[in-house]
Amino acid sequence: MSKISRKILTVAGALLFAMALLILFTTVTMAKRHNDSIMSERAAAGLNVLKNDINVQLERLAEISEQQAVISAAVADISGHIESTSANAGRANGLSAQSAASCEELSGMAGELKRQIGQLRA
Repeated sequence: MSKISRKILTVAGALLFAMALLILFTTVTMAKRHNDSIMSERAAAGLNVLKNDINVQLERLAEISEQQAVISAAVADISGHIESTSANAGRANGLSAQSAASCEELSGMAGELKRQIGQLRA
């Protein structure tokens, strides 16, 4: 699990804990004002809301994890292209040096050929 996913899970856990404390505080406060049957119904409703919120957060975390996997794959792909481009540039540089050396050699050979032709005409 990546650092981002862990951080998200930690934040989600903290939010869920805070929501549970809020529900508990609300439940205690309401208990002082209402009878047990009304309190039980409201507590059950609050727990259902909390359950739904937790499910929504878990779905969001799953989506984030999927998106992170896609991004990681894209970064790996880009890195591969950069490495390939770098290798191609190195090869091109080597070929350019070989080409320059060949041109110098051909120039020398052309000069020698010109000199030899000059000797043949004389």
